[in-house]
Amino acid sequence: MRNRDRQVNLGRNTALQLAQPFFKSGHNVTCDNYFTDFSLAEGCLKNGLTVVGTVRTNKRFLPEPFKSKKGLPLHGNEFAYGTTATLVNYQGKRNKNTVVLSSMHEKGVVEAGAPKNKPEIILFYNSTKGAVDALDKMAHTYTSKRVTNVKSRKGQAG
Repeated sequence: MRNRDRQVNLGRNTALQLAQPFFKSGHNVTCDNYFTDFSLAEGCLKNGLTVVGTVRTNKRFLPEPFKSKKGLPLHGNEFAYGTTATLVNYQGKRNKNTVVLSSMHEKGVVEAGAPKNKPEIILFYNSTKGAVDALDKMAHTYTSKRVTNVKSRKGQAG
């Protein structure tokens, strides 16, 4: 069996590589939770881009309250601010929270009369996420993950 090194920051590196033609353009990169973290936000900011994207709730950099699916009322939200990005934790459904990171929004704003009390960051992500599917499709071109067909058998132990 070959010894394979685990590649670190694959999502970040892929997103930066795909965004390279847009460096210094002032555009925004919208991405899903596979790609989004603070290192991507910092890398994009250094190259004249901003990032808005969902974040997996098991990421190490998230504050503990953002990792829990409970604690916020339905349609409630909370914000965390860093030097390069803002995080929002939004409880859109019972026992399901959505965490979004934005290097574009400096403050967490909830407009009066916003549908279901959604913060501006969430509304912006929802309005631009159509491009996320295209990014996912391009990213799969770069993956080295082998596709396998595994059939499970009931009653058999591992």
